[in-house]
Amino acid sequence: MRLLTKGALGFAALAVAAVVRRRASKPTAASARVVAEPRITWYVRVPASTPLEDPVALCGDTQQLGGWNPLGVLLRRVEPRLYRVTMHVPHGTSMNYKITRGRWSNVEKSHDGLERANRQLRVTRDEVVRLEVERWSDLP
Repeated sequence: MRLLTKGALGFAALAVAAVVRRRASKPTAASARVVAEPRITWYVRVPASTPLEDPVALCGDTQQLGGWNPLGVLLRRVEPRLYRVTMHVPHGTSMNYKITRGRWSNVEKSHDGLERANRQLRVTRDEVVRLEVERWSDLP
């Protein structure tokens, strides 16, 4: 049986560290995809009548927005009337969407209470989208 000397142990440790560094520095398919996808951040300002305990969500016609599920993508409250969410979306994606408080009976409306046309976004680059909900369908 051969004993390793201090010098041999040091060399072995350096060799193992080099292999670990090489593997860690290779990009994976998932990391390459995230880097290539534009980053979209939505800021949504809601009316003062919005109950603080209610969720605020984006829902739309894409998988990223939950396929019209009214709880599609929940936004996080950053101020009493301001919500935010950030996500990566494939380049070239076209989205039609609305803002809800988690149910279709609590969907956004225009200032006069009428149906609001779908909001639209075509993703071509990183973007910050700032929106304001004028009114909710169930609140004045």
